[in-house]
Amino acid sequence: MSVEKELLKIKKRLRYFDRSSVLIEIDRFLSEHPEHSVERFQRLPFLSFLVVECLLEVTPHKSTRVASKKDVYWFVNRLFQLNGKTTASNNSGSLILFMRPLINNQFWIQHRNEYWLRALINQFEIFHPDNTSPFNSEFEQATGIRLTDFFVIVSYLYFGMRAGNRRLNYIQIVKHLHPFYNLETIAKSIRMVAGTPKQLQEFLCNTFPREVTDTVTIAETRLLHKPILITEGYLYCADVTLLGRGIVEAALNHFVRKNTSGFRKRFGLAFEHYVNVCLSRPDISYLRETDVEAIYKVAGISGKVTDFLVTAKDGCVFVDAKGVVPRAETLCTANPYLIKRQLKDSILKGIKQIVECAFLLDGASRQIPALEKERFGLIVT
Repeated sequence: MSVEKELLKIKKRLRYFDRSSVLIEIDRFLSEHPEHSVERFQRLPFLSFLVVECLLEVTPHKSTRVASKKDVYWFVNRLFQLNGKTTASNNSGSLILFMRPLINNQFWIQHRNEYWLRALINQFEIFHPDNTSPFNSEFEQATGIRLTDFFVIVSYLYFGMRAGNRRLNYIQIVKHLHPFYNLETIAKSIRMVAGTPKQLQEFLCNTFPREVTDTVTIAETRLLHKPILITEGYLYCADVTLLGRGIVEAALNHFVRKNTSGFRKRFGLAFEHYVNVCLSRPDISYLRETDVEAIYKVAGISGKVTDFLVTAKDGCVFVDAKGVVPRAETLCTANPYLIKRQLKDSILKGIKQIVECAFLLDGASRQIPALEKERFGLIVT
């Protein structure tokens, strides 16, 4: 049976179960073992997320019944078997390529809470170079809220839901955020990362439909774009890691989905600025792109230039900042030709820039002793 037919069979069966009962049993299934434990990771949480996706994609039957622990195990096990068939078709001769689809989901699920806290701060810094945001007017025009306000409010949701076992009471939200933020701003920010079952069904089926079904069990869950469920009285999320990554990438995902003209270029510049800030430390010596171009000019040559050249006594590192978001199928494929085609204008372009820049500087400048030592290339994404 094909992946698409098997998935359709699972969805049809889910229609006959009460949504709330399925979510309760999924929550229990994921909570049987402590967060970040090996036993929890062995259960492949992303398959439980896929059950939730399928549940929210279908309209419940007029006559539904309460789901049991056994019922949820059946759905997860069917997806586990489907995942085995999907990965078994990967006959790549390269170990790295073979492992890519297997670790695509497990990699981010195993990050601890501290990682998402740092990532949230990093995202804020990237979108606010020099304490201002070149993306603010565009974001406000599309959503009706300021980007800075959005970051603060969703950060509160993250910390509040972490402290409240992935639940957060509406009264508590208003108590802590109002009147500093008006109720409309708070509500709009919440709706950016959350939705009722009906709203999530609309989002998953129409706004952000699944592009490819063959890789459904290894592709990233679309719940990352709407990790929070709006229920009566409180907000809820099935998993703290899903919550963390969903909140961290909320602003970026908004812009990527909108795909407005010029966003990728402006984000690339903001990302480069962020890397520059990270390098601006008293214990790091480096040249910027303009400095390398000046060396080219003196030597009378022209060619590719990296964004930064970090120098030290024992060598140097050519650094190129690429603020890119690979397509979903690129992240989970083992096909080298697809990977090469999708990364041609970003990662592979950066590698070529590093190699050419190193070659040109080798013959153009003796002013940098580090060039005569070990040389490395680094693509920052």
